Amino acid sequence: MCVGIYLWVRPDAKRGAAEGQDAPPPRQADTVGESSTPGTSPLPAATTPTKREHSDAAVARYLGEFMTPISFWGKVVDERGNPVATAEVKFGANDNPNPMGKGSDHRTTTDANGSFSITGIRGVTLYVEVSKEGYYRAREVEGKRGSFDSFRYAGPRATDEPAPPSSESPAIFVLRKKGDAAELIRVTERPVKVPKNGAPVEIALESGQAVPAGQGDLRIECWTEDQKKDAQGNYPWRCRVSVPGGGLVKREGEYDFEAPADGYQPHDDIAPPEERWSAKAERQYFVKMADGHFARVNVRMRTGGEHFAVIESYFNPKPGSRNLEYDPRKQAAAR
Repeated sequence: MCVGIYLWVRPDAKRGAAEGQDAPPPRQADTVGESSTPGTSPLPAATTPTKREHSDAAVARYLGEFMTPISFWGKVVDERGNPVATAEVKFGANDNPNPMGKGSDHRTTTDANGSFSITGIRGVTLYVEVSKEGYYRAREVEGKRGSFDSFRYAGPRATDEPAPPSSESPAIFVLRKKGDAAELIRVTERPVKVPKNGAPVEIALESGQAVPAGQGDLRIECWTEDQKKDAQGNYPWRCRVSVPGGGLVKREGEYDFEAPADGYQPHDDIAPPEERWSAKAERQYFVKMADGHFARVNVRMRTGGEHFAVIESYFNPKPGSRNLEYDPRKQAAAR
């Protein structure tokens, strides 16, 4: 596991070291030859810290951050809130001040209640990742912390950084249980050239390749006027994705694996928004084909220069089956 090295020096120390500033001058009553009270002996002179002493103090504070004690408590649950026992937990402690060095790694597993903890280690930050066979790992699961996160124990914490948990209030990590995956034909990252003048291109989802008109499962048309670039280099373009004899519907959720029974539209138009122009666009769809097969498709349009549609598809070869959850161990062969 790679752990980022934390290089933070307090602003006051850093500024003093960089600009060569010494400490503020001693108060007038602390100087030689002056008394804090009339009639008393003068106070000894105050010693002004040198620039070297400022630098040494900053280095000492920096190194001290990496010795901050770390104690961490967590719990792993599934998407329904049930505890996940025997989940693997990986820790990465940023305890090495060497910018080219590596922090320390630690491991444990969750108990019957899904709980885990680690104490007796040190560092600036702690990275935590949980996993278990048969569960999905993700950054976020239904608005909750997903399967990994980092926690700061030294230095200023950003407003969106989570506070270190306590034994009374452990950090909750969510893993989503996998369902019964179907035997799917998967096509990955297959680029298909698309003309700029609206001439249609049809694609077979079992292979991801362009096929003659009337034989494809997915049709893509694109109209581009890149000769009309404005001062920023932006130009008008739009694409249409359609399913000959069938329909498509946008796929919104990361864990939406079942194609809907209805609600399909004959086509979907893609164009960059005026307020945030881009030469690229990406859409995910559920596809219902004319012969009753279902698939889920990721379409990435690239309109800079020659145009390409990059296709990733999951095709269920069983007619009428809407199950599109994929497991590489159940990869189906193309028909």
